[in-house]
Amino acid sequence: MLLQDGILMPNMYVKLSKIKFLKASYSLKFLFIAFLGIHIPLIIIVLISLIGIFTFSNQSLILITLVATLVSSSLTLYFLKKLLWPLLEAKKALETYVTEKKLPELPVHFEDEAGILLRELQSTLEHLDYLIDEKKDITTLLSHDIRTPFNQFLALSSLIILETDKNLINEHARTIKEISVKNLSVLNDILKLLKTGKQDYDINSLVNLQELIHAACNNLATTANDKSIGFEFELTSDIRVIANQTLLIEAIANLLNNAIKFSYPGGKINISLTKNNGVAVMQVKDHGIGIDETDKSKIFNRFTSFGRAGTQGEYSTGVGLYLTKNIILKHKGHISVASEGKNKGSVFTVILPLG
Repeated sequence: MLLQDGILMPNMYVKLSKIKFLKASYSLKFLFIAFLGIHIPLIIIVLISLIGIFTFSNQSLILITLVATLVSSSLTLYFLKKLLWPLLEAKKALETYVTEKKLPELPVHFEDEAGILLRELQSTLEHLDYLIDEKKDITTLLSHDIRTPFNQFLALSSLIILETDKNLINEHARTIKEISVKNLSVLNDILKLLKTGKQDYDINSLVNLQELIHAACNNLATTANDKSIGFEFELTSDIRVIANQTLLIEAIANLLNNAIKFSYPGGKINISLTKNNGVAVMQVKDHGIGIDETDKSKIFNRFTSFGRAGTQGEYSTGVGLYLTKNIILKHKGHISVASEGKNKGSVFTVILPLG
């Protein structure tokens, strides 16, 4: 740990941060050391005069004063340099991150200006590292899932130009349409990720969860009807939470869309809403393909490689549930999934603090 290394110096900054009247001010620590350094020669002369055991000539007294001043100045400079420790640690952390892409573990518990600097630097580097990883993921997704269909479009369009059989032309056109629908879904999910990941939203409205659930269901009515899937409700009325309505509807819609995608045609999706011990509990239960125990930890990952086609071949980008988890976390909530296994459906549970 950097802090332990610093203490081994020994670390004057850490020691002075334990003194009550110095702990909250970085500049006061410097002034304190400088004050002591300036007054040490004076203290020595006063002590010599008061003790009176030894008698010194004027020349000797001047010489003692000069020596005391030099020693005092040297010690003051030494300890002032030690006080630069947090700034040097910040510099080292930046250099290490830039050259080695390694996140530091800076001490973030100090209360003065230097402590705030270390805390802000740690937070900034962690956020920057997250954004770099996110950029890599998006670049990988774009290079694989967006570039590939354009090559397919080129090949299919060349076949259409050369083809004389109308049935084959129609078949190629249908293939182009299917690829377009799939990749439009990919682009929409990426745009949603960028929007919810980069923009700050106000989460300060008191909203009725029952109304949001019905709104999300209405938004997905066409998708559900296409697979003859019905919604069954067991909702406690007047459960309210502090939320951003747009974000929370998005999260609920993602859960419902996921349930529709992995439900068999003609199935049912059960949606319940209750409150318990100061929290709202919402569950979305489907009776579809289910989730293996070993895969439960993967489904909320960003751009997870755990991607499955829906029961009618619906494409999955691995973004929807990641977005949902982030939105729920923004609302200081929790989301989990349970499933008894293959073809036994799954239950997503969302817990949010009551408003």
